[in-house]
Order: sequence, then structure tokens, then C-alpha cells
Amino acid sequence: MEIIEEKVLANGALLSIVDESKKIAGDRWCIKLRCLTTISWAEWMDQYVAEEADPYEVVRKSLEPITHEIVKERNFIAQSEKDQIIAEMLASLQDNVEHYLASPNFTKNCFLKHLQEWREAQKMMSMMKAEETSDGDEPADFSGCFR
Repeated sequence: MEIIEEKVLANGALLSIVDESKKIAGDRWCIKLRCLTTISWAEWMDQYVAEEADPYEVVRKSLEPITHEIVKERNFIAQSEKDQIIAEMLASLQDNVEHYLASPNFTKNCFLKHLQEWREAQKMMSMMKAEETSDGDEPADFSGCFR
């Protein structure tokens, strides 16, 4: 793994582009570029976390770090074409993806998506705990299905 580029975007997110290419057979390569965006905690996020039943620090630690990744991959590339393909893929990421990731709405939408996923996971865990603690030692009654 080699970090090709790392910079702070206009919205405060940290963008890292990592080369994870590897040789697969003879002179052939699997070229993989991972674009990883890390969002630092900001004060505006507190208003969304304040609504949660769990303590603030628990929610914050559960959500950090807030990351988003995009992976570009090409397979079975000749050694002679490797550097050119990496340069093209990097240019594509810089031209297309970087503009999207630097958008002011991106950090908010990414945070809200992570918060929603965390809420769903908490809901699922509480349902599983409730099911474990129930007196359900007997099998469920499905007799109504056969009438």
C-alpha cells in the first residue's frame, strides 16, 4: 500500500488516495486505487446526537471515525501499461470524485447516513436482547397456519 495523495478538502474532510495494486500472474497486475475520505467530528453534528437515548460520548465514539470509500479497480493489466493506467485512474478520481467529496453537503449527508446505520444497528441489538430475555423456551405456536 502506497499513499499517492493526501489532502484536506474545502469541506474539511481528509482525502487519501491509496494504491493497492498487486501482481497477479507473470507480468499482469490487478490495479486498485482506494479513495478514502475521513470526516472529523464537528460541532454541528452534536445537535443530531443529542436526540439519542444513549449518552453523547457513547454515540460519538461509536460513530468515529466517519469514513467513506470509493474503489476503482482494473484487472489483468500488463506491466508495460501499469503506470499509464494508474495515472488515468488517478486523473479520473481527481476530476470526477474529488468535486463530489468536496461538496459542503457531502459531510452532512455522509454523517447522517452513518448515524442512521448506527441507529438501525442499535435497534437490531435491542430486539435481539429482548428476544433472548423473553420466556420463549417453548416453540412458537403455528397451529393457526394449518386451519
